[in-house]
Amino acid sequence: MSDTAIEVTSHGNKQSSFWVGKSGNLQISKVTQFSDTGDRSTDDLYFSTSVTLKNTGSSTMTNIYYMRTVDPDQEQPFTGNYATRNWVDSQRFVDGETPADRADGTDANKCFVAAHGDTHSALYAGLGSINSHCRVNHWGFNNNDASDSWSNTAWQGSSSTNKRYADEAINLMFKYDSIEPGATVQFNYAYVLGADALTPAMEDLEYVTILSPTDIVSGNYVLFTATILEAAVTGTEVSSVEFSIYADKKTGGRNWYTIETKTGLGGVFNYKTTFDSTLYNEGMGQLKAKYTLANGEIYDQQLVVEVTDGVAMCWDPGMDGTGDAADTVTSPYPFTMGEDNKMQIVPCNPSDSSLINEVAFFRVIVLAGEVIEQRLASDSSSPYTVDPFNIDDLIVGLDLVLTAKVTQNDGKVVSYALPCEVAEQNYPPNDISFIQTSNIDEQVAASGTSVVGQLSATDPNEATSLANPQFTFVGGTGASPDVTTDGLFQLSAEGSLTYASNLDFETVFPGSAAASGTKTITVRATDGGGLYRDESFTLTINNINEPPSSVDQTTLTVNEDKTTDPSSNANVIHTFAVTDPDVGNTHSCSLAGGAPYFDVDPSSCALKLTSALNYEEQTSHTFTLIVSDNGSPTAQNQFGITVTVTDVNEDPTAIKMTAVSSGGVATCDTAGNVCTMAENEAVDSKVADLRAVDPECSTSIPCSGDDCLASDGSCPRLSDSLSFAITNNPNNLFKIVSGNQLQIANNVDYESLLSGSVTIRIR
Repeated sequence: MSDTAIEVTSHGNKQSSFWVGKSGNLQISKVTQFSDTGDRSTDDLYFSTSVTLKNTGSSTMTNIYYMRTVDPDQEQPFTGNYATRNWVDSQRFVDGETPADRADGTDANKCFVAAHGDTHSALYAGLGSINSHCRVNHWGFNNNDASDSWSNTAWQGSSSTNKRYADEAINLMFKYDSIEPGATVQFNYAYVLGADALTPAMEDLEYVTILSPTDIVSGNYVLFTATILEAAVTGTEVSSVEFSIYADKKTGGRNWYTIETKTGLGGVFNYKTTFDSTLYNEGMGQLKAKYTLANGEIYDQQLVVEVTDGVAMCWDPGMDGTGDAADTVTSPYPFTMGEDNKMQIVPCNPSDSSLINEVAFFRVIVLAGEVIEQRLASDSSSPYTVDPFNIDDLIVGLDLVLTAKVTQNDGKVVSYALPCEVAEQNYPPNDISFIQTSNIDEQVAASGTSVVGQLSATDPNEATSLANPQFTFVGGTGASPDVTTDGLFQLSAEGSLTYASNLDFETVFPGSAAASGTKTITVRATDGGGLYRDESFTLTINNINEPPSSVDQTTLTVNEDKTTDPSSNANVIHTFAVTDPDVGNTHSCSLAGGAPYFDVDPSSCALKLTSALNYEEQTSHTFTLIVSDNGSPTAQNQFGITVTVTDVNEDPTAIKMTAVSSGGVATCDTAGNVCTMAENEAVDSKVADLRAVDPECSTSIPCSGDDCLASDGSCPRLSDSLSFAITNNPNNLFKIVSGNQLQIANNVDYESLLSGSVTIRIR
């Protein structure tokens, strides 16, 4: 060690000493303090030490160990025995260890080793810290190789109920993997001289952490921060905090000077103050933060600092190369720093640029029981700029300090600090995924419950308010580029994709007979900070075979005399044209209820007449046309067909005779085919009334006037107009009178006639 400096100071009931030394490029400064009457209680037998390690060299230092070794020997003056009862009470957890390896310890970052006399158990000594870099043990007297002591595991066989009895040292070690050039690390530990002092000593170490932006304080805006960890003061309010400095004031000599006292603090746990270091002479000093609780208890911690003076620097958050006053930069206080922020510092007087050799940037982070200073970047020309620094490993809202250490051409180093608060740096979502939960088939009814799939997005901001992305389609225009529907699908803000309308494959893919088609959708995930990511997904829409939708005719008209002759398709009434939503389908047809009059050709769908129609018997026919397609699976539809029969005027089919009801000379058989009369009846005698058998006889009109017989033998009135004429009338024996009455025209002589026939024609 070299360049040591020791000084003892007092402050109220506290006694403290600070020491500064150097080993190579590693500068070590320590402040050890204890109570002469006890700020808290005379039973609290402990004193604490704060250590700062600084790399003063130009290259990164690695595997830095700091160790304290104590040989208890409490009973030797009384019994002559050097042995003590030793055990590890708490051990910081190290990767690969099991809880059993930590003896009685349960706190992840607490390290504590203790020893007491065998005969006189009240003779107690211990070393402890709360720190993520600490380790303790008890073994031998290795006081010159901290790495061996760090890895030693001999202590693991002992515990508070199985203490090892031996003449050996108790050891406390700290290890840092690296310290970059110009950077510092700070940690605290306590010596405990009473078993009852363990708890308050550990609380004291955990309770107060103080932070100077660097071990060098310079300029008229020097930040001094102190932190109480919230977990250690649950239910306890801080009534006041006093900041003070022990240094050589230019106007008053070397002493403790109060910088600021803050009262009425309530539940606030981070306290800051600033002071003007230019009021003090250059040299070593101490910074102190003392807390008074509402119950009167007092806590404090100290740091060794070096007061120096040099070129004045101004922060430039506007990045315009012009320095702003420090109080402007930090108002509102502190400055919000996100990961993508940059910061510049420039000489307040531009002409001072020639005095500066380099500016190195650091960030100072307060953790449980320690302060870590990490180097960020260096710059050799003004404006001096620090690049974006990663805050992913820090808690949003955490206070940290951005420090610029200015190396002047004369070798002097001055330091400027900017208090910062870690801000949530918003990043856009970095991925969108889509899980399809059902096939996308056409003709699925639009419904909020018909879910196609679910979108999700990942966001670097994870579960913060800046995450929670909301989903839209990209496809709008003008002032509304984001839409919730693209016409086919509906997208909820939570990413649920449903159908916006009845999806029709043939509408989406006109003219396509393919089994499926693809549709690309582009979606946008927008996070809580307004940043977004667009991503496209290809959806496969299945072409589902649909039944034929219609035929060209469902009502047909046909004459009753339509032929049933199938030759040359003469009996075809109509060939149905089928409309099908699916492109390229062919169809087959069949009938239900069409027999015996109708049939259909299965392949051509030609409707044929298979039995003669009779208007007078049935004026219309209804049946079902069944049309099936060749899709897979086959789909069919049924259509009701009505065939209306058109009446055609047909020839009478027969003439019937009936006896004249009054004055007739003949009798007729019931069939109306034969009438019998005597010969030599008088001329003009009535022989018979003539009746025509005609298909057009209307069954709703009774017989009278120009009558006829229907084919069923009834005698309804004929809708046609009939006339009778004799075309074969030998000797003109008969005549027709009154349109349809057969009378004797000349004498009918049996012997001369014997037999013969008379032909009567209906016109």
